[in-house]
Amino acid sequence: MDTMLDDNLGKVRWKITTREKVVMITIFQKNGILILSKDSNGDSEKIIQKILKLKF
Repeated sequence: MDTMLDDNLGKVRWKITTREKVVMITIFQKNGILILSKDSNGDSEKIIQKILKLKF
């Protein structure tokens, strides 16, 4: 992950990538990366918040 702006803006917590057929959610954790894909329907932010509440 590009860390060039981390000092000024803080670390990236997650990214949402929207493609023509799918939405990809990448969540960065201390012990790794979780990558999810979903259809374009639904609230990505709500999904992210629920995942962040999990302890993994």
